[in-house]
Amino acid sequence: MPAPPVAIIVLHWRNYTATHRCLTNLCALDYPNVHIIVADNGSHDGKFWRLVQEFPAIETLEYATNRGFAAGINPAIRRARELGSAFVWLVNNDVTLAPTRSPA
Repeated sequence: MPAPPVAIIVLHWRNYTATHRCLTNLCALDYPNVHIIVADNGSHDGKFWRLVQEFPAIETLEYATNRGFAAGINPAIRRARELGSAFVWLVNNDVTLAPTRSPA
């Protein structure tokens, strides 16, 4: 049975270092059917475009102003649903994830 499609959504706001580390971890995940979406919450510091260039396979959304958490995440969730994602995983940009998990 194929792996269900999962969208992983990261909200970015003026923390290039944390978001870069998070995206690096997400890109290393051992899951075959994942789509990563990064929503920039009106950073305007120029560093979001560095992320866009460094992670060209990741879909990005950019907002003109900081909408807060819920209003920043909701358009990305709508996009994930448009893509047919079976699951949506909201990930804070300051988390570090292990690429695989061994059975207990």
